[in-house]
Formats: sequence, structure tokens, C-alpha cells
Amino acid sequence: MLLTIKPLGRIRLATTPISGPETFGSQRILGIPPPSTILGLLGAAAGVKLDPGDVKKDPLLGISALLRALHERGFGMPVIEGPLLRVKKNGTCWAIPIFTKEGVNLVEYEKCRRTLIEEGMVYSEARIGYATARLEPGIALRDTIEGSWHRVVALGYTFRRGYVQYVNAREEKGLDVEFVYKLNLERRIRIGKRLLRLGGEGRYAIVKIEEGDLPGIASPLNAEPGTYLVLNYWPLVPRSGHALYLEKNEVIGLEPFKDPSQDIIGVPKIIKRSEGGSPAKRVIRLGLGFSEVIKQRRPQILALPPGTLVRLRLKASQAFPSIYKKLLKAGYASLLNLAAELPGL
Repeated sequence: MLLTIKPLGRIRLATTPISGPETFGSQRILGIPPPSTILGLLGAAAGVKLDPGDVKKDPLLGISALLRALHERGFGMPVIEGPLLRVKKNGTCWAIPIFTKEGVNLVEYEKCRRTLIEEGMVYSEARIGYATARLEPGIALRDTIEGSWHRVVALGYTFRRGYVQYVNAREEKGLDVEFVYKLNLERRIRIGKRLLRLGGEGRYAIVKIEEGDLPGIASPLNAEPGTYLVLNYWPLVPRSGHALYLEKNEVIGLEPFKDPSQDIIGVPKIIKRSEGGSPAKRVIRLGLGFSEVIKQRRPQILALPPGTLVRLRLKASQAFPSIYKKLLKAGYASLLNLAAELPGL
């Protein structure tokens, strides 16, 4: 099964607070929704109601409880794998996100698959778009009951919020983007085609389930050894405050790598054919989302960003700690085997 999500306008996918003065403020953004956002969307579609007490006891503030509830309704584990992006630009193509130092870029998969395998690079002609943050003022509202129910502005609560927009790299116009996930269902459920909330700030998307498959997409829980591209944030959790950078014995999440310094190839650069370079290893800060049930933000962790090339040498699913497996079952660290050919559009 395939889960397709078509955002209606800009979506809220910020990864850091807005910094800088009001006119020139900036914000780092996530180019694709984190799995916690997609799980919340699926939970709403399946009618899941979580108990606040269970959420507070959960180290992941609701992710474990939501996984359990979705599994009871027929979802397999991991719930989702992916995403790939279906982009309409003079036709339709499959695109993948590449988190370079300059920002989040969308590149056409078929135009860069060979160079990714052979050179660890993406040539600029494969770049079709990028994600950018649009900052807007916001006003916090509070509910009051004074004879009748109404909403008023909470004193002192004006703020700025950043929305993600996908832009055509050549024409500087908006791109028509759909997120496509492999959805693991043990039995058919009725979601149909619906309008559902995606992320915060009242953003919505058209969501539907389609027949089909995405060959080559896997999770570290079931991936065979090989060379892959990270499609969804790969969590890295230091075991202590003194953990060394990508040291296997000190960081949870490096179990599939024999030698992380060699097996984590890095994020490919997007270059002209006359230029040179090599992939760069990047680690980002990643928030695990906001719990709507208890109105509390989950902690931040470290992660390898989407677009990172990795070489898996070990099948290490049994070596992952239990709480880390919950993140993988939620869809974190999804992978694309670069040897796979994607289905036609």
C-alpha cells in the first residue's frame, strides 16, 4: 500500500526557533515531515484517542502509545517507510531530498542515481527545487467563556512562525509536491481520501491510500547489507554527555555500521560537472514533535539528515535498544537502496 500526502499550501516543519531581528530573522527547516507528524495524522484518521496518563509515562511522550494503538488497528511495523516525493514539473518525476549545507534541495532520482552510486555526487541539472522558510507573524489566542464562548488574543503573545514552501529551482515558482510513503498494513482499513491536519498552525493536506509498492525502500530493522540513501531522519542518541562524534560504542543508532567513519559516506554535494568535491558528513538537531495530548514538546535528539549516503555492512536489528526500536518502527531512518528502480508515474 502507498500513503500519499498532498499539502495544501505551506506547511509547518520548523526544526529550530526563529533567530534574528523581525525583518531579517531566519529559521532552519525540515524539508520533509518527521514520522511523528505522519503518525499523528494516521492516528487521527484511524480514530485513535490516547490516554494522557499513558502519554506522560511514555519516554517518547506518546509515540510508543500511538504505535501500539495503530498496531491494534491493523498497521504493521514499521508503520511507514519513506518518503519519496512525487513532483509535478513539466510532467511528473520521483524526487529525493538532499540536506546540503546551503539548505534542503529536491533532486530528480533518475537523473542522479548513477552519480550517487559511482561518485557520491549530484550534478546541478538534477536539482529541480528546494525548500525555503517563509516567516509570518502569529497571534496566540485563548478561549474564554463570558456568557458565550469566544476567543481573544492572549496578552503579550504575538510571535513569528515559519512555514515551508517548495520552490522550482529555475523558475522561482511554487512546486506541486506530494509525499509518498510505503504503508505497512496487516489488513485493509478505511481511510479513503480525506482532508487531514498536517503539522501545526492549522495546516492541512489531502491524504489517501493507493495500491502499489515502492521497491528498494527499507528500514534498518529489515535492510540487507548494501549502499543506501537515508530518506528519513536517522536518530543518533549519545549514551552519555561525553560521547565522541560518531563513535560506535558511545552513540545509539550506529549498530548497522562496521566502521561509522567509513560507512557513513555523507551528504552528496550538488555541483556543476566541471567542479569537484566529496560528500560531507552532517549531523542535525531534530525535535521529536509536539504531543497534542499533553500539550508538551518532545525532546530534541541528533540525527543524520535525509540525503545521507550510508553503507550497511551488518544486520543489527537485534542490537538496537528497545526504546530506539520504537523510533525505527515509527518510520525514522527509512532507506532507499540505490540499486532499485522506482515504478513509473
